[in-house]
Amino acid sequence: MNLFKKLFSGKSTENLKVLPVKIGYYTDRNKTKFQLDAWENAMKLYEENKFFDAYWEFFNYLCDTKINNIFFSRENDTISFEILQGSNRLKGFINQKDIYVEAEIAKLNSPSIGAMRKVLNQNYHLWYSRFGLKDNSIFLLYNGSAGHLEVSSLYYVLKEMAIYSDIYDDTLPYDFSELEPIYLQRITPLSDKEFDIKIKFLRKWIDDAFEKIEKWEKDHFSSAISYKLLSTVFKIGYLISPEGFLARELEWTQNIFYDEDKQTNQDGRNYEMMEKLTKIKEMPVETLRKAMYSGKSTFSTMRATKHEQIAKFINDELPKTIWYRRNQYPEIQQTIYEYIVSYACFQYGLHQTEYQLLNILWEVLYTDYFQELGASNGYFDPKTEKFSTSKIESKIKSIINESKHEYTELNFNTRRLNYSSLLMFAESFLIEFAELNYN
Repeated sequence: MNLFKKLFSGKSTENLKVLPVKIGYYTDRNKTKFQLDAWENAMKLYEENKFFDAYWEFFNYLCDTKINNIFFSRENDTISFEILQGSNRLKGFINQKDIYVEAEIAKLNSPSIGAMRKVLNQNYHLWYSRFGLKDNSIFLLYNGSAGHLEVSSLYYVLKEMAIYSDIYDDTLPYDFSELEPIYLQRITPLSDKEFDIKIKFLRKWIDDAFEKIEKWEKDHFSSAISYKLLSTVFKIGYLISPEGFLARELEWTQNIFYDEDKQTNQDGRNYEMMEKLTKIKEMPVETLRKAMYSGKSTFSTMRATKHEQIAKFINDELPKTIWYRRNQYPEIQQTIYEYIVSYACFQYGLHQTEYQLLNILWEVLYTDYFQELGASNGYFDPKTEKFSTSKIESKIKSIINESKHEYTELNFNTRRLNYSSLLMFAESFLIEFAELNYN
């Protein structure tokens, strides 16, 4: 499915590590000035009826030169392009008359009524493209007239095709054995070391969640159990970053809780989420391996979220820890902090600065995971429960300074961080994070 993002970035006098492994999902929110100028040029050229030149500038807008996610060329009166999106790629051309785009989904080795019914039903939910058969393979296709398709509409055509093709090229073959997957030829598998560590922690985190839940009386702690299960889902989604069918399983698991039409009480939803997590935990290693890979992407699956919305979410959730703190339930208190940071990273399209800052808290909360991956910056020692204040504050300063040119009011008051305990640090960090000013 989507692309990994090396979210630990930025210069630092402490020589802090850049995360060398896949974490999180791709965000297309942080465009360069060159890309933004290309978009403005495309819009202006289209209004001047210079359609061909407008489309060319549009591809300059999409192209992320840091990862080379697009290949496009111009010869005579034709633009040819290839756009990468996770495990799939769009191929197409634009000339003076036509726009054509395709993405191969899977090979059809034998007739499959179920698969065909699924993609035909999906056609009713697509705005621009359609599923179809070509050369004994299932494709996602688009045909249009050049000049009649505005630049903004072309963006949504390609985004729809990229995201859906990236989903279905691995979920359809997983669901229907008659289909031969082709996405495995396009991806970069994780190293054996990274894969083994991630599967180890995927199962460990599920076991740990169940172990804690078993100690909590479900009649009195239904909400705490929900927090624990959801934070486990989001943690796996963000830190382990599975793709394809496994990402879909995580989505289905969280939907059990958030589905407003579901006629099940909270205890029932918790039980169903536990069943789903058990299913994930028990998947064979070789099955899981097919959902653990890296790729390059062009479009984000998450909408950009204003910081005000994120701050409201944090400020709404933090007071829910008060009762647990007063009544001495530190594990549940920490669970809510974990839920806040995991929900924010998994559900919102954050600014790069926000991801980088929250990754500091991620590493503090899950030092063992980052240590095994060889990505620990030594912010916190769980054995001694001591923080490296210099490393934490140096990293925060580095992250903030890199965005000062764009957001002059951006500031993170490190003097208000509380290092007296892990719980107090987490709370004080989230409070300061919520107060970031992106004006």
